[in-house]
Amino acid sequence: MGAVSGMAQVNVRVDRQVKNRAEEALRLSGGSLPELIKKVVAKVAQGGGQCEEVLAAVDDRHQAVAPDTPFAASWAAADRLYADLGIAASPVSDDRGWDAIYSEAMDEHYRQKGMIQ
Repeated sequence: MGAVSGMAQVNVRVDRQVKNRAEEALRLSGGSLPELIKKVVAKVAQGGGQCEEVLAAVDDRHQAVAPDTPFAASWAAADRLYADLGIAASPVSDDRGWDAIYSEAMDEHYRQKGMIQ
């Protein structure tokens, strides 16, 4: 039981770090919160993607990622994963904050993996 508790603590710590990085990316980009959250959650659900890559992708101070790079392919895969998870890509009617969107997306991800019910 202690191992499960320890794993949960690690997951919360990692998720919080991703949240903090995403908030930093949002501040740098001036972009849409729901859209950025969805990209970050998709990356987490994929089980990968360095936070620095996410930051670089939305930070206007960096040049655009070339379309033929591994990261660009990963980003496109994240978009497909969002569709598979049933998370709407359009932020138009989504005025919920980070915590609501992130929590729902991660709950759905863990539910699909059978980790929660």
